[in-house]
Amino acid sequence: MQYGAWCMMKKLKEFPDSQYRWWNGDPDWMEVRVGENATRPKLTWQSQVEGGKQAEWDGGDSVTWVSLGLAGKCVEQLDEVEGLDEIPRIDALDLGGNELRSLAGLGRMPWAPGLKRLYIDGNPLARLDEAGGLGACPGLEVLHAGPGIETLAGLAQLRSLKELWVYGRVGKLEALEGLGALEDLAITSGTIQVIEGLDTLVNLKRLDLSGNRIERMQGLDHLVSLKYLNLANNQIAAIEGIDSLDRLERVDLKGNPIPGIEQFLKARAPEGLYPGSFDETVHLHYLYKLDHSVIHLSPAIHDRIQRGTLTFTFS
Repeated sequence: MQYGAWCMMKKLKEFPDSQYRWWNGDPDWMEVRVGENATRPKLTWQSQVEGGKQAEWDGGDSVTWVSLGLAGKCVEQLDEVEGLDEIPRIDALDLGGNELRSLAGLGRMPWAPGLKRLYIDGNPLARLDEAGGLGACPGLEVLHAGPGIETLAGLAQLRSLKELWVYGRVGKLEALEGLGALEDLAITSGTIQVIEGLDTLVNLKRLDLSGNRIERMQGLDHLVSLKYLNLANNQIAAIEGIDSLDRLERVDLKGNPIPGIEQFLKARAPEGLYPGSFDETVHLHYLYKLDHSVIHLSPAIHDRIQRGTLTFTFS
C-alpha cells in the first residue's frame, strides 16, 4: 500500500490562497508505504509564517518505506534544506543533480542511520570519506555517485552496501575490502589501469569497469558469484583471467584492441551469417575451430562457448 505526499501537494496547489511552498521548491516526490493491514499514517504539512512547511508524523510504526526526491533543487548543503532534519525517517533519498560539495550534514540527520538508498550523482563532490558524511549511514545498501569522485576511500565502513555505482574520475580500485555484501559494482568512465582489490567480493554478481584504461583481465579469480562482466572501452588485448569463474554468463569487451577482433567482425561465418545478423559468440566458436591464431581462447572458455553457457559481446 502506498501513499504519495505529492497527491496532497497537488490538491493544495489548486487553491491560490494556500501559499504552498516546501523547502524553497516542491520535492519531486515523497512516497510513504505502509503495511497492507495498517491504517493510513497521519502525514500533514503545517504552514509557517515564512510560508515553508514542516512535517508532522503520527502512526510511524505502520510505515514500511519512505522515499524522498530532492533532485535538481540547487542544494549546496544539506543543512540549508529547511525541515529535512525534522523528518523522522527516510529510507531512500535522491539528491542527484544538485550543487553538493560535502555530505557532512548527514551526521546531523535523525534518519541517517536507517537510510537504505542514496543517490548523489550529478553533484560536484570529489570525495566520500569526510567526517560526518557517509559514516552516519551504516545501513546504506545502494549508493550512486559521480561524476567528480576521485577516490573510493571511506566506503569500507558501509558493510551493508549491495549496489555501488560511481562514474567519473576514479583512478584506483581501493577501500572495497569490507564490502562483502556487494552484489553490483560499477566504477566507470575513470582512469583505472589495474583490476585489483576485489578479493573479498565473493557475492558480487555484476561488475562494470567500462570506460577506464584497463590493459589486462586479471584480479577476478575470487569473484565466484560473478555472472556479468563489462570491460567495454578499455585497452584489453587478450581474453584471459576468467577460466575459474564458473557462474559467468556474459562478457562485454566491445571497444577493446583485441588482436583478430576486427577480422572476426568482418569475416563471414561458416553458417552464412553476417555482422549485424549473427550471434557473435557462435561466430567466435566457429572461428576458433578454424584458426586458433585469430582469436586466442583457453580450452575451458571455448568449451563453455560451445555449450552455450558463456557469451561475449564485441560490437
